[in-house]
Amino acid sequence: MKNFIMKAFVIASVTSVISCTNDNDPLPIVPTGGLVPKTIERSYSQGWPTSTVTYTYDGNKIKEININPQVDVSKGKFTYTGDNITKLEVFSGPNFTPYTVSTFEYANDKLSKVTSIYNSNTTVRNYTYNTDGTVTEVTTGAYNSNKKYTLSSGNIAKTEYLDNNGNVVSTDTATFDAKNNIHKNITGLSKIFNLEGLFWDLIQADANNRLTYNQGTMNTTYTYEYNSEGYPTKRVETKGTNTTTSVITY
Repeated sequence: MKNFIMKAFVIASVTSVISCTNDNDPLPIVPTGGLVPKTIERSYSQGWPTSTVTYTYDGNKIKEININPQVDVSKGKFTYTGDNITKLEVFSGPNFTPYTVSTFEYANDKLSKVTSIYNSNTTVRNYTYNTDGTVTEVTTGAYNSNKKYTLSSGNIAKTEYLDNNGNVVSTDTATFDAKNNIHKNITGLSKIFNLEGLFWDLIQADANNRLTYNQGTMNTTYTYEYNSEGYPTKRVETKGTNTTTSVITY
């Protein structure tokens, strides 16, 4: 499941080109709610092939993320109900074989439940919004786990992994810049926790961009170049001796 691209949390997508052949062809839908990424091209210090991620939209609603080269995971398809993301279908290989399906449920306009099916195994994540502003995630089914998220200005600043008694076993922490996240303007995305865990770092729900991400002894740092509107146009991710460079177009 975790090939060399997934180990780096990197996957890439096929660029699709739409051209109008006559005046009767429909015009492409242009996002109107702020910048959204169109492509991300990635290169790796390990010498792996350059990869490209291509995003397609209906306005600012994400429709698909296509991946090239089509190694392992090759496409993600999103479904909305109103302005809420209600389904994510992930496909693998050049034939787009169904890989995983995740459905999202909401209560009081907040994410309440995620059900994911992989290889006939079902995993359910339930969310509780605590009075101190943290969010608890309880996962049951194919595997069991408990997490607590601490939010800061729309970012997941801390993730605590809990035992069955609610005691903290380990903690991940992150720091952020004050600029716009690459995926900030995608409709409905800010309501979803750990979408990155379902589709890696191809789509992130934080409001800003990570500067550091610390997982025990594994530390990752990020540096950026920005456009005049404060959105990243280049990101360099460094983990140990390995770097991944991403060039983003909007």
